[in-house]
Amino acid sequence: MKTSILPSRLTRTGYRKKLELGGFEPQWEPVLTEWITAVLQAPLNETGVSLNQLSDRDKQVEMEFYLPISEPLIASQLDALIRQFDPLSAGCPPLEFMQVRGMLKGFIDLVFRHEGRYYLLDYKSNWLGEDSSAYTQQAMAAAMQAHRYDLQYQLYTLALAPLSAPSYC
Repeated sequence: MKTSILPSRLTRTGYRKKLELGGFEPQWEPVLTEWITAVLQAPLNETGVSLNQLSDRDKQVEMEFYLPISEPLIASQLDALIRQFDPLSAGCPPLEFMQVRGMLKGFIDLVFRHEGRYYLLDYKSNWLGEDSSAYTQQAMAAAMQAHRYDLQYQLYTLALAPLSAPSYC
């Protein structure tokens, strides 16, 4: 089971090696260190929890899951159902996929527990613009709708439900 987002104690040599493997020149080390530190310390929700506060015991990185699809799943029927219950989905373009049946396998980037509740976190790297003004809540919601990420978080929530009921968000 993978449990680390980044190693909690990474030597300077080890860190430099990881940057080098990632194709970064040495002069990027201070900039990337500052950026990674800011990301790890940023509050994730109203409780103020941040990635650097999560213990290995309370998180699972790349959680594998399977969801059985025993009856044929039809895009238009699934779309109608999720539009009915999720305001974000209601503003999305129609779902389009071939009818499916079988087993859906996936991975959730990060599942963590905080104060008795379970959370899921999915990393995205969509380019929305040159600076932070392009990354408003509205712009991010529009990107989520355009790419139908709503279906992704709904499937992740279904996968997480048996592990955390009744305390998942």
